[in-house]
Amino acid sequence: MLKRTSIAALDDFFTDLGKRRQRGVYCYRITGYNQEIHDFILRYHEAARLGGIIIEGKLYNPDPKMLGYYSEMMGMDFRLDREFIRERLQKWLPRMHTTQCDNVSSAIFEVLTELKKAGKTESILRNIYVKFMCWLYYRLERIVHQLGDEKLPKILCDGEVTNYELLLLHVLCLAGCDIVLLQYKGEAAYRKADPDLSMTDPLELEG
Repeated sequence: MLKRTSIAALDDFFTDLGKRRQRGVYCYRITGYNQEIHDFILRYHEAARLGGIIIEGKLYNPDPKMLGYYSEMMGMDFRLDREFIRERLQKWLPRMHTTQCDNVSSAIFEVLTELKKAGKTESILRNIYVKFMCWLYYRLERIVHQLGDEKLPKILCDGEVTNYELLLLHVLCLAGCDIVLLQYKGEAAYRKADPDLSMTDPLELEG
């Protein structure tokens, strides 16, 4: 997995992985606005359009048809085990190469393990795991085979995120993806998804 690092300037977002000051990924939230941020968002939006994904609004919950197809292809088994998750990902998302599959499965395992420590039951963990798998397949499959490439894929999330949406974005970030979240309702609203502000960095510029 890659490490989340900090930018020194907005242009850092558009630097290839191997040329970054620190070999890592960026995950920032924007709650303020000025002309520099306006120009950056337009540039980042185009980068996400060409080599990533733009999420407008929400990652809606999988519908019964999606869940039915997943169940038919994968079954509804679940184990909180890194190797189990890796094997299922390899079957479900075959365009990912071995390293990408290892990184995504390790990140999912870490997230679910932390949720278990926080008191989530086995049933809840299974539901979150299935939700992650469906989101990866139906909404994010376009980038899973680009994770960790020299030209990192970009995700632009234009709208308020829920906790589980943010956890999956966190997974993708660690697996090799830059992320920018536009949080129009400010820090207070964002804290509902990330109470300790641990999964993203605030974009802070003069003005």
